[in-house]
Parts: sequence; structure tokens; C-alpha cells
Amino acid sequence: MKSNSKKIISLFLFIVDMFFLYFAFVLIFKHVNLENRKYNAYESSYSEISKVTYQVNMLENDFITKEEFGSSSSYIMKYTDDILFDFYYVYTGTNKPIKLKYSIVANVTGDYKRSTNASDEIYNKKFVLLEEETNDYQALIQLNKKAKINIQEYNNILKDLQQDLKIPLIGNLKVYLQVDLYDQNNNMIDTYLQDVNVTLLQEVYSIQITNNDQTLKNFYSDDLKINYFYLIGLGLGISILIIFGILLMRLIFKSKLSKEEKEIKKIIKVYDDYIVNIHDKIIEKNYKVIIIKEFKELLTLANNNLTTILYYDNKKSALFYVILDKYLYKYEIKLEKSR
Repeated sequence: MKSNSKKIISLFLFIVDMFFLYFAFVLIFKHVNLENRKYNAYESSYSEISKVTYQVNMLENDFITKEEFGSSSSYIMKYTDDILFDFYYVYTGTNKPIKLKYSIVANVTGDYKRSTNASDEIYNKKFVLLEEETNDYQALIQLNKKAKINIQEYNNILKDLQQDLKIPLIGNLKVYLQVDLYDQNNNMIDTYLQDVNVTLLQEVYSIQITNNDQTLKNFYSDDLKINYFYLIGLGLGISILIIFGILLMRLIFKSKLSKEEKEIKKIIKVYDDYIVNIHDKIIEKNYKVIIIKEFKELLTLANNNLTTILYYDNKKSALFYVILDKYLYKYEIKLEKSR
């Protein structure tokens, strides 16, 4: 009864183990199925429009906005006082209001050109000119932010660096508007950049604008990436569950044989060619019975007389016989309890 209780408990644990194993496989399938995750994680769509314009203010209060010096968007450094950049950005959402955190940054870099196609960055520093955020969550947000850049101020930084290092540098100034979008749970949705590049350390510099047309994007609550650490963790969990399940199965179906039963099973398996199973019990009183203590002695006796060994199972013991005329040679394995 005790053995049956253990098997019932083991079977219950095995069923629970199989349930968790199935659940783990479902989690893996759902995680790697990006299309399904994309469908389930969709929350909203939104569009972004941006534009940047600039005004080059010359010394003595003169200003130009067109190519008055001959080359496209190029200006002479020594005549320039400052540049006024005007960043325009519009966010339009469908049904999910968001909050914006935005900044205008001036990023100065200086590179040393080692060869025609190779250069090393010597200097890189960011100056935050503006940093703000919207007060509440909105579905329509418009930004119109300005940044006034003194070209000589940033150019002098690289000039001083160039004199200290005694090497020629290639300078660049990137002025950009960075917009970070956050949902109502304060999770970042996306980052938007609108930048303008200005060359430094040259007599004639150029201005290059990265303009983006209107873009339509979808907003998902899921990052829609495969997390391999997550998969490794699930894989280890699955391995543990499988090992646990195998151990439980062995415990459930393990046959608890006694020492005597194991001996009977071994004899029948090893010496099957010499043994004949009989269904009717031999009437021992018709023979002179000789008890054999070792099975191998009975086997030797059968081999020497070119006869077979008779096997009878009466549930209480295993009886092995060799009959020679009126002699009955018997080897018996008694069981502690009936099977």
C-alpha cells in the first residue's frame, strides 16, 4: 500500500512537471514569434514631421540665408558673427497621448587625419543648450525651438587644441534637436534626431541639414527583440524539468524486486536455452527427491546427462528440477511473500 502511495504521488508530480514543461515551451514559442508579439503589443501609431532652417548673421549686423559666396550653403568664417537655427517638430498620435523630453545639443568633434581614408577622433564634447519636457501627456505636440550658435566660440576650442597637440585637425560642429517620446507608464517609445552639421577650422565652412519628411510609425508596448538571456534561462529551466520528469518516470515504473526475485529473473535470462517452463506441478512423492543448494550444480547435472531443467512457478517459490530415472533433483528459491 505504501509503495502504491509513492507511485501515486510520483505520478502527480510528473503530471505537474509536464504542465510546467509545456508552459515553458509555450513561453519560448511566443517570445521568438515576433509577428505574434507585434500583433499583441500594438498600441498606437503616430507620425512625425520635422524641419530646420537657419540664418547666418554676418558681422556689422549683416545677415545672409542664401548662397551669396558662390558655393552651395558655404560661408566665409571670418565674416560670420553667429548662426540662428530654428528647429520645428510636430508629433501627431492616433489615440495614445505621450510626453516629450527634448534638448538642443552642440557637439564639437576634432579628428586627426592619418591617411586619405583613415582618421582618429581626438576631441568630442557635447554642450547642452536647451533641455525641457512637456508638462502633460498629449496626442498632438508642436515644438519650435531656436539655438543661437557662435561659430568662433566653438572654433576657438579646436584652435587651442590644435596648438597644444601640434597636429592639424578636422573640425565639425553638429547641432541637433533630440526628442525622446515616453508613454504614460514613463517607458521610452522612441528617440528622434534632427541635426545640422557645420565644418570648423576652415576659412569657408558649409552647412548640411538632415531633413526628414513626414514619417508614420507604430507604437508597441513590446521592444520586439529576442532576449537571448531570457531564452537561455528558459532553456535551463526546461532541462531541469526534463531531468526531473525522467527521474519521476523511473521512480513510477521502477520494479522493486526482492533479492530472490532478482535471482530468479537472472537465472531465466542467462540460462533460458537450458530451461523448460512447465504448467503442472511435479508430484514429488513419485520420486526420490534430492535437494540441490546451488543452481550451477543443477546446471552441471543437466549438461552431463544431456537433459533439460524444468521450471515451475507456484507463486510462493521458484522450483527448478532435473529428472533422472526415479531421482528428482530440486533447486528451490523461496519467496518471502507471494506475488
